[in-house]
Amino acid sequence: MNNDGVSFVVLVLLTRDTMTIGLPRWLVLVGGGILVLCGAGIKLWAAASLGGKAYYWYNFFAPPSAHRAVLAGPYRFLANQMYTVGYLQAYGFALITGSFVGLWAAAFAQLAILVFYYAVERPHFQRLNGSPP
Repeated sequence: MNNDGVSFVVLVLLTRDTMTIGLPRWLVLVGGGILVLCGAGIKLWAAASLGGKAYYWYNFFAPPSAHRAVLAGPYRFLANQMYTVGYLQAYGFALITGSFVGLWAAAFAQLAILVFYYAVERPHFQRLNGSPP
């Protein structure tokens, strides 16, 4: 996951200033900054609620043990914020750098992780626990 983040940052920096929005630059920077803060804040809050093992898909590689759905932190409000609003920082950083390719990359990365969640992660969790995450 860290490599994905670094790759995304490199991509938006290499493709910066390839997008014209037609809004004042300060407004785009403020909007992008708000998206970055919201997305990163949600990811940090969710990671703190889950703990390190869940955050890095520990249950995929370790022997089975009792797991249950986490209903604390941001999980009280949204079942899967890491893969939904937790991607706001990617869109925000693409806006800040003016990277058109970055916006498409953010959308692709988010779509890919959502497909992974519904096709792999959720069924795996349900097999282990008998309940959806």
